Amino acid sequence: MHYSFESWFDITSLSETAEDIIAKEREQNVLHMLHQILTPFLLRRLKSDVALEVPPKREVVVYAPLSKKQEIFYTAIVNRTIANMFGASEQETVDVTPTGRPKRRTRKSINYSKIDDFPNELEKLISQIQPEVKRERTVVEVNVPIESEVNLKLQNIMMLLRKCCNHPYLIEYPIDPVTQEFKINEELITTSGKFLILDRMLPELKKRGHKVLLFSQMTRMLDILMDFCHLRNFNFSRLDGSMSYSEREKNMHNFNTDPDVFIFLVSTRAGGLGINLTAADTVIIYDSDWNPQSDLQAQDRCHRIGQTKPVVVYRLVTANTIDQKIVERAAAKRKLEKLIIHKNHFKGGQSGLNQSKNFLDPKELMELLKSRDYEREVKGSREKVISDKDLELLLDRSDLIDQMNASGPVKEKMGLFKILENTEDSNPECLF
Repeated sequence: MHYSFESWFDITSLSETAEDIIAKEREQNVLHMLHQILTPFLLRRLKSDVALEVPPKREVVVYAPLSKKQEIFYTAIVNRTIANMFGASEQETVDVTPTGRPKRRTRKSINYSKIDDFPNELEKLISQIQPEVKRERTVVEVNVPIESEVNLKLQNIMMLLRKCCNHPYLIEYPIDPVTQEFKINEELITTSGKFLILDRMLPELKKRGHKVLLFSQMTRMLDILMDFCHLRNFNFSRLDGSMSYSEREKNMHNFNTDPDVFIFLVSTRAGGLGINLTAADTVIIYDSDWNPQSDLQAQDRCHRIGQTKPVVVYRLVTANTIDQKIVERAAAKRKLEKLIIHKNHFKGGQSGLNQSKNFLDPKELMELLKSRDYEREVKGSREKVISDKDLELLLDRSDLIDQMNASGPVKEKMGLFKILENTEDSNPECLF
């Protein structure tokens, strides 16, 4: 076998046309070989296979524009002139590995013989300075008001670009010169394309009686979202990795039981696994993860057993930026998963082995390559964020309700799960 095992999982090949991929599969049968190799070792159960009466779910991609401030920052970051805007000095460049991570620096050698370790000399110097200081009677205090808090780390350009796409306040947060506190006004919304989208969506979602889970990977972004909630008088709870277990339990209980709590702000990594937030029927992914499974786990906090309403997932993406590149790369990984971990394989038993022996139909392969994880796309513009027509299309879920009402009851039940009908798996030796 002249192809390395690692090359079978190369997602760069997915950038080719669907016809080229199908032609390669006909010639090399790579997917067929993978299915035969993996089937004896994998047993997969999807939510649709085992869960009872889980309502339907829809994912919608919402493209947000760059505000003028974001566009200025983004261009300056790409051109590596962002430091000049804030009067900061350019830091030395950092070598990176082929994967994009900064290389670790080796610890420099220290000549301890050159270190002055004589405290008596220091005390002598202090005794000489003290009389001069005491003779100074005039004290002039100059209080220079701080106009903004700048958080600029030039070592990681990609992270700066992501921060700019999320909100420019992650880079420069303006401060009120009088109160010396963060400015929380309308500029908080108008300087971010994603906030302009949220400002159109959230009031209407609240009016229609929905509850929202809002996920972000950055806890600092959650702080800014809290400022947004205060500005718009939205009641909210929060969960992130810095909270204790008791705080998490309290906030989750409040969100699930209090109808007035409209939004739950959640850190994607801290709140993406093992918690039940079925009081919500709307998920907003504020910034996507390179790993698509992280976002899928976040969605399953409310789309799970116990949910009684259709769930809609809104994925906010800043168009034509690193944000969109991340979503496209995650989509390529999901497509690779669909090709290799095929839905009709890995069910276990003799039927799974028989299925793995069959070659993948080119027509079915074409459908997988053209499939998308989301059902709709809505694009906002800087001039008019979202039109009333697009907003209605974005929020309408009547078809999901009809689909849920039309679905028949589960045929057989056993506890909380349904029994999979599989008459071919009668041989106990074929169970894995």
